[in-house]
Amino acid sequence: MKNYLLKLLNVGLFSTILLFVSPQTLSASISYTATKNCLSTPCTVTGTGSFAATSRLVRWRATYNGSGGQGNDFYLSSGASNMADIAISTSLVPGLNSGTFLLPATGSYFISINTALMGPGSYTIEYNLEPDCVVTPPTFNFGSRDAGSSGVNHTFTIALAGDNLDVTIGAISGTDNTHFVISGGTGTTLRMGGPASVNFTVRFEPGTTAGTFSSTITIVTSNASGLEVPDKTITVTGTTKPLVPDIECVSSAVYSLDYVVSTTGTFSKSFKNEGNAPLQVSSISLNANPGGVFSLVSNPAPVTLAPGASIPVSIRFVPPAFEQTYTGTIVIISNSPGEESKTCSFIAKAHHPEPKMEFYFDPPGSNVINYRDVEIGFTYTKAIRVRNSGDAPLTLTLNLIDPLDPDLSQWSEINEPNNVTIAAGAEQSFLQRFKPQAIGAYGFEMQALGTGGAGTYNETVNITLIGNGITPVPMDNVLVLDRSGSMDESAGARTKIDALQKAARLYYDLLRSDPGDGSGDQIALIKYNSSASSYLTPLQLKNSANEPGVLDLLSEASITNSSRLKPSGGTCISCGMTQGADQLLSSPDSRKQVMVVMTDGHETAGPRVTNTFLNDLGTANPDLMIYSLGLGNDINEGLLQRITNAGNGGYHHVSEDLLGNNHFALEEFYFKIYSNASGADLIVDPTSGVNLASGNPVEVNRARIVSSDRYAVFMVLDDPALAGYYKLEFIDPHGTIIDPASSVAGIPIQMLKRAGHTVYKIIFPDISQASSYVGDWVLRLSPTGKWRADSTRKEFKPYQVAGEWINPYRGIVPIGFGAAVKSDYKMTVQVSADHYKPGALVLLTAQLSDRGWPSTGGQIEITATRPDGTGSTFKLYDDGTHGDMEASDGTYSSTYNQTALKGSYRFFFNGKGINERGELVPRQATRYVSLFEATDPIKGDGKNCFPCWLYYAMLLLLLLILLVIIRCCRKQEKLLVR
Repeated sequence: MKNYLLKLLNVGLFSTILLFVSPQTLSASISYTATKNCLSTPCTVTGTGSFAATSRLVRWRATYNGSGGQGNDFYLSSGASNMADIAISTSLVPGLNSGTFLLPATGSYFISINTALMGPGSYTIEYNLEPDCVVTPPTFNFGSRDAGSSGVNHTFTIALAGDNLDVTIGAISGTDNTHFVISGGTGTTLRMGGPASVNFTVRFEPGTTAGTFSSTITIVTSNASGLEVPDKTITVTGTTKPLVPDIECVSSAVYSLDYVVSTTGTFSKSFKNEGNAPLQVSSISLNANPGGVFSLVSNPAPVTLAPGASIPVSIRFVPPAFEQTYTGTIVIISNSPGEESKTCSFIAKAHHPEPKMEFYFDPPGSNVINYRDVEIGFTYTKAIRVRNSGDAPLTLTLNLIDPLDPDLSQWSEINEPNNVTIAAGAEQSFLQRFKPQAIGAYGFEMQALGTGGAGTYNETVNITLIGNGITPVPMDNVLVLDRSGSMDESAGARTKIDALQKAARLYYDLLRSDPGDGSGDQIALIKYNSSASSYLTPLQLKNSANEPGVLDLLSEASITNSSRLKPSGGTCISCGMTQGADQLLSSPDSRKQVMVVMTDGHETAGPRVTNTFLNDLGTANPDLMIYSLGLGNDINEGLLQRITNAGNGGYHHVSEDLLGNNHFALEEFYFKIYSNASGADLIVDPTSGVNLASGNPVEVNRARIVSSDRYAVFMVLDDPALAGYYKLEFIDPHGTIIDPASSVAGIPIQMLKRAGHTVYKIIFPDISQASSYVGDWVLRLSPTGKWRADSTRKEFKPYQVAGEWINPYRGIVPIGFGAAVKSDYKMTVQVSADHYKPGALVLLTAQLSDRGWPSTGGQIEITATRPDGTGSTFKLYDDGTHGDMEASDGTYSSTYNQTALKGSYRFFFNGKGINERGELVPRQATRYVSLFEATDPIKGDGKNCFPCWLYYAMLLLLLLILLVIIRCCRKQEKLLVR
């Protein structure tokens, strides 16, 4: 920076210097300026007065504006401004000129501005310049040094200050040259051109005599021009410490000893020499020793500690047989001045290890284990979980308070551990299984006794186990049926409305009939196209009195009747959902509420299904389970996803057509809905194409039933028009063909056969008779020999559609077979996405449980199908990785990220678990996730686009009205002007 300022000075920019120098170098000088302006005649001047210079050296600058024939000199005069006897410069150039000048003497001077020698411009003299310098730091303390130790240096800096005139450094001397030795710095001239600063060093020599010392150091300065420069002084101090020891106690933590009979412990208490001379320790002894619990293991005295050294004293601790904290002291005799007798204290604690028995209750602190509602004949497991939060082993015993309590019969398994040891920090679970045999509230009490801690810990806790035995939870169902015009279209070998009619009728047949006490399932029907209307309301129990009317509403004739389900009009999904939800508002909490929404296209009429609409729907009925189904290649998958998300449970399904294995897609989906809503697990669900050509019996499929299963529903689907070519036989594990008179261990099998489907409902006996039902239940097809290729080709033209490989004229007929069980062994699946746009990360989880308790060791395989039909297979894991939260907890997880495409992704769960009897338990489930960019615009649904043209017609009408109004206003304006 100083070199840069010097360059500015050399080109006459001195006026700029004052803006950049640091505070300690601000000039003490004064300036005087005179100007001459000759743009008019005569010239005008300013600054004709004088200035008084108390020193000879001045700085000057001139901004010369003259030209040829005008003076280019800079003169001073000691007489007047019109005299010129002292020449500063006789060769000014246009622009800025500057420099320094030594006056002949101090005194008053004039700038010769009134002489012709000085042309137009501005002329400045800076006078009374003072050379100066500054020393940093002005004071310094070297601190304390041991006597006899080596010296320590510190560097001081002398730098230009004031008006930055040259300063020469002369002698540097101090008042104490013994303790403070000075070197360097003398003989240097400081100037702006460099060097602008110089260093010198002061060395503090402690010597051997203790004390605090100081020295005033003077720096002699001068200026070559004879200007006065004041000398500088600084002060330095330093302390010499005497060589003495200094004893200090070293702090230590509380020593804790877990008491066991005859246990002793050893710990250390240390002291340290903080001084600078050897510490001579002559003796160490115990002083405070309550109860005689302390003794010295070893006594290091006499001993000498070097400066900075420490030494431990080993102490033995023998506590009595109870918990207490003890404080003791040791006394050290040494040569530490003023502390010849030093006392150091220590603390030791006799800790008695004890266990601590803790339980996990719901809610915490209630001492209650609540099984809540469990269906009669099913088993639910909960555990008495005991944690030992203490620091000694816990001995636990669980006993029945009343072994004769009659409610004990409602529990199939009660564990009563006797003197079980639980390690400190560990926990154990003792399973208790509730299996109600009758309706009612049941409960009993157990007492937990925890002991330990060498007999000092003894605690009892009473635990109450309660549960309710209930009949199956009845369902209130609303089917929202799409009868828009496009439902009349074919989706393969069948029309959409035909498939919907048969699926709805199947769903009704699956419902549980009322036994006469009002506990059966109920149903209501809502139909919609451009608007919605009640088809069957209010909710009606499924019973023999109501059944004929419901079947009539869902008959084949209904889909050709324009006042019933014959397709026509547009699609107002929200209309149907609103009326459907209204039917369930009065449904009590003791019943499940299920709404099934089916559509084959986009919304084309009525209010749209918005997020606000769905939020209001969920708020009005938070228990509502919503299932949605899309059929066709022009459906809004995103809307189906949002509809499903609005409910408390449920899921959605997408099927583009009813070709091939999708022939019975609607019936299968309604079967899955019933299974899921009723709490059943799916074990098999595919449609198969069965070949009649060989004439031999064909096994269509089989369903594995295990001892954990308590109830099963089997569904068989076929085309009534093809039934003459084959015979379907349902066979139990013993090879017996099931007919209307069949039973299992004396329990009748319910068999219901209708055109297009047959339903078998089987209640299994107690597990003690598991051999009567455990095994494979098989669906077999036996050809009747009536099939001929030529005749069927002519007869079944509906099957001759593009993409349909199930063709009767080729001998291939569609057969559907589904099986669901209500079981003590369950698989619960969930599919969720972090968002519902392409690129989402999908989390898939499946929980396996046996009688309500997590089941480990199973296998879950996922088959994922993307919107373009490509697929992949991968496993779920119960290992704490792959998106799984905790290892070996019966919850299997993984993530799926191949989601770049817009559309619906199908995830098929194929699970295999192992129940308590070691049986392999199959479970299946299918879920969909639909990813979409944004809500699709309004579209027509093919041949019915009334809302579309109406929308645009209204816009055109509004435009015409606006034009008429504008024209009328203009005419009125003209009339007013006239």
